[in-house]
Amino acid sequence: MSGERLVLLVLTKRRRQKELVDFVKGMDPQAFMISHEPKTFHGGFWVRRTR
Repeated sequence: MSGERLVLLVLTKRRRQKELVDFVKGMDPQAFMISHEPKTFHGGFWVRRTR
């Protein structure tokens, strides 16, 4: 309950979520993670690759 904390906000594609979760668990099995799907975006940027 006390001590230093690290907060990391990561935006990833849905299809890579399991890969990300597995990576974090590999780094720290006790890590606390929250996953949610954003419903609305305003401002910023979102880059879409073209093929």
